[in-house]
Amino acid sequence: MEITSKDKWNTRSVIDAVVPLISQEGFLKTHNVQTGPRISDIFYATLFQEHEDMRTLFSRFNLLQTIKAIGRLVDERDLSVKSNSTVSLGQRHHHYGVREEHFEIIGNALETAFVQTLGPWLDAEKLTSWRKCYEWLSKEMTLGNV
Repeated sequence: MEITSKDKWNTRSVIDAVVPLISQEGFLKTHNVQTGPRISDIFYATLFQEHEDMRTLFSRFNLLQTIKAIGRLVDERDLSVKSNSTVSLGQRHHHYGVREEHFEIIGNALETAFVQTLGPWLDAEKLTSWRKCYEWLSKEMTLGNV
């Protein structure tokens, strides 16, 4: 799978759209402000609806930090070559109990949350780019998941 510079740019634009929304969620929850569906609420509801067993994996999970980290990895890496840092990241996640099949489940929940909150702005091109970059990251991390 080839990841182009346009894929990286599109993925960065998705991350740039999502990060402020997630950041704002914390403020809104703290101040008891009710808004529409929140990315994190949709993500967790989607994830745990069919995979309640994964709840223990998320006791230390921070969605905002995770999305920012994905952005940094996509920005900083040549996505056509294996990266030791992503393999190492996969090893740490394996230690936490993350298995290979979890990456797809998490990716699907993220995508559902993005589609529901970003609406038509998240067009097919951006969504395809996000998928390609997330799939690259998942495969790289899986190399460390042995």
